[in-house]
Amino acid sequence: MHIYRNDVLGQNNAPSIPTGLNATVQAGSTVLLEWLPANDDHTPAPAITYDIVIVRKGTHVPIGKTQVTTDDILTRLPEPGNISAVTEWSLTGLQDGQYEWRLRAVDAAYVGSFNAFGYFNIGISTTIDPMNNLPLVYSIEQNYPNPFNPTTTIKYSIPQAGLVTIKLYNIIGAEVTKLVNETKQAGNYEVSFDATGLPSGAYFYRLQAGSFIDTKKMILLK
Repeated sequence: MHIYRNDVLGQNNAPSIPTGLNATVQAGSTVLLEWLPANDDHTPAPAITYDIVIVRKGTHVPIGKTQVTTDDILTRLPEPGNISAVTEWSLTGLQDGQYEWRLRAVDAAYVGSFNAFGYFNIGISTTIDPMNNLPLVYSIEQNYPNPFNPTTTIKYSIPQAGLVTIKLYNIIGAEVTKLVNETKQAGNYEVSFDATGLPSGAYFYRLQAGSFIDTKKMILLK
């Protein structure tokens, strides 16, 4: 638990929630976490710090004669006040599994924003039920090809029926278009995206299905 002291005179609002969360899984059980900087009414961007919590999902813990599934909080880094002007963080040596990362911005008066959430997998892609060939976890893959011009394909998996949205955002976090916005049955899907008419640059695509949200970055190179 962290206790923050507000040293700013007058009204001091919390920073904005960080946006554009992106996790790029690399070789050697390494992941690069990236995000767009937050804004604050008193603290300039270079002085805003970030609090990151890394959680490994679905760890099995024996309780008596039963197995209880719980989440394993691996680490908090960096601690508020120690790292500034950072919009990426690299983690290495992670065990295989599904991960959630929670990110919030902290201003100079140690007032923290609400958490933003991202997800990534290490050592696993989509887990499939061998009995009916249905996925057991939510996931969205890196688009392929990437970089691309002008078309690319995004694959994603939904373990249970519900409303699914995939939205595309530009580098400043403004929504560009909806790639998917409909109720889907459990299954594995792919969507093709034609970026004709869009300028070259970095874009973010975000899957939301129920409480699951994951964001990845794509590069349009013309």
